[in-house]
Amino acid sequence: MEKIYMEDNTTRSRSKKLTGSVVLSFVVALFAIFSLAVCGITQVTYAIDPTTGDFEFYATGNDDLYVSAISSNDASHRLDISMLFSDSQKSDPIFCIERNIGIPDNGTVYTAEDEANNIENDDFGLGILYILNNSFASPNSSVKANFLSGADDEVKYWATQAAIWLYLDETHVNSADYDNHRLSDAHKDVILHPTGFAKTTDMDSYNVGSNDVGTVIRNLVNSAKAFNQEAILNVSNINPSLTISDNKEFYQSEEVQVSSSQNNLINYSVSLSGLDGAYIVDANGNTIENNSAIAAANSFWIRVPKDKVTTSVQRIKVDVTGNFEMATGTYYRTKDIDKQTVVSVGKTNTSRNTSFNVEVVGAPDTAMSTAQTIYFIGLVILLCGVGIVYANAKPSEIKQ
Repeated sequence: MEKIYMEDNTTRSRSKKLTGSVVLSFVVALFAIFSLAVCGITQVTYAIDPTTGDFEFYATGNDDLYVSAISSNDASHRLDISMLFSDSQKSDPIFCIERNIGIPDNGTVYTAEDEANNIENDDFGLGILYILNNSFASPNSSVKANFLSGADDEVKYWATQAAIWLYLDETHVNSADYDNHRLSDAHKDVILHPTGFAKTTDMDSYNVGSNDVGTVIRNLVNSAKAFNQEAILNVSNINPSLTISDNKEFYQSEEVQVSSSQNNLINYSVSLSGLDGAYIVDANGNTIENNSAIAAANSFWIRVPKDKVTTSVQRIKVDVTGNFEMATGTYYRTKDIDKQTVVSVGKTNTSRNTSFNVEVVGAPDTAMSTAQTIYFIGLVILLCGVGIVYANAKPSEIKQ
């Protein structure tokens, strides 16, 4: 009886040890799982015009700059365009936007429209602005050189004016003022298939180089019809991911590039707001102050100090302003409602703005060495727990 009692006590003792080991092992396992979770979490990167004024109107009249184009289909079809200027020296060209309304006498005063009625706020003004930017009208020297290269300036002026008229004819078909812009089939034929340009006084020919003027005009008008304001300023990667730096001191975004589909971006500036301490840097990590000029070919990166990143969602507003070298258009009208509206080409720069938000959320990154230490300790304890369970579960020899 005594032997049986002792064996029963031994069994109970072993059972208690086993139960305790299992509980301890579960505790260790839970700690290890928590350690793994902590390690995993700490490895995740959290964070994210022209100056306008009145001018006197001047036209070239019947002199050597009165340009005439002849149709390829019928030599009797002509389109004569008198070059128009906003000064008596005939150095600042302007363009007609109402083909079928007469021009005033030389010296007539034209007054600039107010901003609300200006070209960029007009339904069709952006297309005109595109033509001005990509033709002889542009103040950009490279555009002037490339537009109908080899042709005389008079031909380039004619093509620019003809492109504006064709664009307005094709876009105003359903407009109440279509009669002001309507082109006859004969005029359209001349615009798209001119074979020669002549002076009206002596019929000497102008040089057109090797250009197919009609095709150049057709492509210019098609592009103008497809143009929209958003295409002027392009910003890539408007929601960049931020990653912790090697020295664990800050988060930095991916590269952000700014460009222009019109290839006339001089420079741009960036301003950050909404999160104290956020700033921008160049490719070498040099800080760029808010609203400082950045060359068009250069990119920028957003940085956030590690101690500024919290568990709350924060937003950085990024304002980008692009400065363009481009023709800016202004509508001018006379007091005489029977005389046409004209558009002048401003020679000053203009700007476009865009903005976007970057979300910053999470917590400052903890050192990876700490996470690895927690992971290692948890794993060792887990293995020890398994060993304890195995040792206590193994049956021992019973001596007879």
